[in-house]
Amino acid sequence: MKKKIVFFALILLVLFPAACRNNTEEARFMISQEKLLHAMQFWFTFRFIEDGEPMIMISSDAFTILAPTGRNFNPFYTELEFVRTFEEAEGFADNVVVAWPEGLCIQSIIDGMHEVVSRDPPPLNELSEYEEVITLENFGLSYPITFDDFIDNWESVLNLWLSFSSRDRVDIHQQAIDAMTP
Repeated sequence: MKKKIVFFALILLVLFPAACRNNTEEARFMISQEKLLHAMQFWFTFRFIEDGEPMIMISSDAFTILAPTGRNFNPFYTELEFVRTFEEAEGFADNVVVAWPEGLCIQSIIDGMHEVVSRDPPPLNELSEYEEVITLENFGLSYPITFDDFIDNWESVLNLWLSFSSRDRVDIHQQAIDAMTP
């Protein structure tokens, strides 16, 4: 019995470092999935360089290239940087994908987020065990949420967004679509 335990321990000692090394190497080639989620949730526009030429893509198309599960995943792109405008997207290395929020869309999303946060909280006896009162301060943000928060404080904005109910997120997205549709 002791020989079996020693044998399995030796196998683990040999395989564990190899497994960790492979995961570290793979991680080096992947863009932060949290950062990608932020850009996808808020419909950022993406700029890629392909064969020396800039390409502009919407979120859903970019996802297929940047997400490891995407059908066109390309590990060449190793960084995702947020900027404020298309003009700021110039001058990055070819392996860096640059993304920015669109003004009208983000303003509509900001308005919707303010609406959700400003709602009167339900009485304590009506809160379910899964609900909590949402305040900007709980997420390191202050009123009003700004366009710049989506770049400079993107993690806080994403965490706030994910704290909303799925119904609220759908409603806010619908408001953004309505605002962008003539």
